[in-house]
Amino acid sequence: MPYLRIAVPMILLFALVCDQVYQRQVLEIDDQILQLWIPLILPWIPVLIWLRPRFKLLKMKRSGRADPDTALSMLAAFSIFIPMMLIAMYMEEATGKLQQLNWMTDIVKAPPTRYYEFNHLFADKKSRGLYYSSYTSGKYNSTLNFEIHIVTPLYNDEPSEYPDDIGIIAPPSSNTAGEKVVAGMKLTPPKAAAKDSIVAGYGTVTEKDGEHAGREPAAPVAWLGIKYQTSIGNRVETARKKEKEHAFYYECVQRFNDSDLSHFNYYTRVAHNPDRRLYRKAALRTPNSGNINTTPLLTGTIGDFDKRTGNRALWIFLIFLIGSSLLATILYFVKLDDVKLAAMVDAEGGF
Repeated sequence: MPYLRIAVPMILLFALVCDQVYQRQVLEIDDQILQLWIPLILPWIPVLIWLRPRFKLLKMKRSGRADPDTALSMLAAFSIFIPMMLIAMYMEEATGKLQQLNWMTDIVKAPPTRYYEFNHLFADKKSRGLYYSSYTSGKYNSTLNFEIHIVTPLYNDEPSEYPDDIGIIAPPSSNTAGEKVVAGMKLTPPKAAAKDSIVAGYGTVTEKDGEHAGREPAAPVAWLGIKYQTSIGNRVETARKKEKEHAFYYECVQRFNDSDLSHFNYYTRVAHNPDRRLYRKAALRTPNSGNINTTPLLTGTIGDFDKRTGNRALWIFLIFLIGSSLLATILYFVKLDDVKLAAMVDAEGGF
């Protein structure tokens, strides 16, 4: 009962917070904080304060390295943590209705929501912007990750004006604040391709559009973000890392150039997460970034809108039920230390 009195209200309260963030948009919390760090840290506070002292009342072997109290505390905490994490992910996907709009410009007139469907839009791939980043992850930084974020301006229809220099911009030669780099490793961009090539590697593609060359395009109505990522073992030789990086870069640029950005079933506003910050950096590298802080940023999705959450709601209930049942089973078969129990009841007056 002490476990249930802690777990159930905490999960329900957390679901209410997620509703304020995703549905009502009253609070603004980074997705990584809401979906990982809060669920991971918060359950430990009541578990360590109220449950762990009661686990010490159980008659269990505690000699040597055996620490059953910590094991039970971890089981109780993770039985709360995992449902909370899934609730945050579920609420992010489930909240918000699909708003059907005729023109792309209607997005600034309609009340803000999470999902959109447009009858008319044009993705200006010629005015794209790209931001490249790499970082290490895993135990002892064993994995080297490459990410490419590309943004494309969205309009009602095809604009009649294009700038002189458009296309892919080389990745930063030095690391920016907050990103990890591999010590002693310098990734050298390959030589730029031909001036009019659609895949110019790390160079800048330059194209002309007759009388419109050099003119600034109109500010975008919204941005469409596309993300590519891959990884490689960080312990391989530097030449292999460079080869992987260059191949990945060329492949992503080619995939983007060949893609049809109007085939998505629906579009989703990008939430407060690291991807949104990198998309904005990519937008700054476009011919006309406009006001990137207020312009809607979207990603496209292929699939049935009604099936976007899958079976996540069922898994929330099942995982909480499995963790709670396992903890209850252990407590049922392990006997209490009557002397310690009586002392605690006298001291605290019960729970």
